[in-house]
Amino acid sequence: MAHLPPRAIRRRPLTTTELVEASVLADLSVLLIVVGWFLPASGAFWAVAVVPLAALMVRHRVRALVVGSCSGAAIASLALGFGMVFQVGAAGLVGYVVGTAVRRRWGVVRTIGLALGVAWTIASAVVLAFLAVFAASRKLALDQVRIQWTGTKRVAYAALDHGNDLVARAHANPALIVIARG
Repeated sequence: MAHLPPRAIRRRPLTTTELVEASVLADLSVLLIVVGWFLPASGAFWAVAVVPLAALMVRHRVRALVVGSCSGAAIASLALGFGMVFQVGAAGLVGYVVGTAVRRRWGVVRTIGLALGVAWTIASAVVLAFLAVFAASRKLALDQVRIQWTGTKRVAYAALDHGNDLVARAHANPALIVIARG
């Protein structure tokens, strides 16, 4: 393959090695995402799930990453339903950004630029299209945002009330400050 020009290498079909590696690494990524759904540290498992897809991007062509992400999304939808397809798709987009940055030895600024230009744009378009088509999901998403904001606001107010009580007690009894500092 070294004798082929780069353009010919990009145009040829995926090799068996690329297909096998794409499916195995995508399945590993799906496994990590699924484990993250059942354990409390889901964000950490999702971040680690990006690594196999980024490695796939570093080692092979974008086509291998797309095929691997699609096969992983199919397996994920069989495991936990259609919602997992979005998780695997997002991991594939982040894997593309990270893998491209590693392969080309980019710094933080170029990587963030690629993430905003490609991954953020694609993810935003998919989410907007989904919410435009499914009005009930849009209403549910907005209700969830409102509920989360209300909960965050209540926690913040409770923390402020406890802080005010603590300051009031410290002003009422300065000996508490001396004991706390000692």
